Amino acid sequence: MAQSITIPKDTFQRQQSTMSITNSSPSDSTSNLEKAITNSGVSLLSPKRDARFWAAWISLCLTIFVAAMDSLIIAAALPHIATEIGGTSNEAFWCATGFLLAQTVMMPLYGSLSDIFGRKPLLLIALSIFFVASILCATAQNMPWLVAARVVSFCFLFL
Repeated sequence: MAQSITIPKDTFQRQQSTMSITNSSPSDSTSNLEKAITNSGVSLLSPKRDARFWAAWISLCLTIFVAAMDSLIIAAALPHIATEIGGTSNEAFWCATGFLLAQTVMMPLYGSLSDIFGRKPLLLIALSIFFVASILCATAQNMPWLVAARVVSFCFLFL
């Protein structure tokens, strides 16, 4: 049993001409689709990816992994850290969430800078600053120092 579907060519201008599509069976439509794809020269299969693509993809995945691990570690260790360096609960709160505020404020700037300078240089600069700020977090002697270092580290992590 053949089904016929009529679709207007341009629905916005409401022209009188129409295009008709006839589908007689699923196997015929598949073969017609395969013929159309091979005749058009367009491949719907995923293109072969070179080593540069995979290196970039793995580096972005590792960047996101580092951010997730940093958040997870600080959430688990923050009560002990706060008692060791003499912080209050309010300072511990800002240590845990201050980076989110900094990241939200800086996000439009990152978009503009990546349009100007490119994504790769900005990512490398961000990872370098994150590395230095993480060292500052590890060597923090009091809670304000730790809060400031965490804010700086997360400002530049998601460039």
